[in-house]
Amino acid sequence: MPCSWTLLGRPAADSVIAKAPYGLDTLVASSNWGGTDLSGGQWQRIAVARTFYRDAAMLMLDEPTSAMDARAEHLVISRFKGLAEGRAAVFVTHNLENARIADRIIVLDGGRVREEGTWQELMDRGGLLAELYKLAQDR
Repeated sequence: MPCSWTLLGRPAADSVIAKAPYGLDTLVASSNWGGTDLSGGQWQRIAVARTFYRDAAMLMLDEPTSAMDARAEHLVISRFKGLAEGRAAVFVTHNLENARIADRIIVLDGGRVREEGTWQELMDRGGLLAELYKLAQDR
């Protein structure tokens, strides 16, 4: 199946591919193997583009934007929202603003479920998510 980069994640990976010496054919392994070293954000862009390429029944991204700039993060979040429609989707994040996109949020504390609900329900309850969100806003 040919890749439709325009629809499936190209914006997130374009800048990385453009700078790679052999484009999509560039080996993205340690330069010790003759490949190209990538930053954390570059690796994330490629990984997210690969995720969006597959037509999977379930999507799962774990901290996919932690090393990305705001523009790249916006592209990833927007694309994820579109792809998640009608599918099971899990988006793991420490960036609490990103949690707003979820239909249901599960807050873990020490590996255990501490609270769950919609963004508004959790904010109204004033529990851990609300506390952490307030702290993040007070910088």
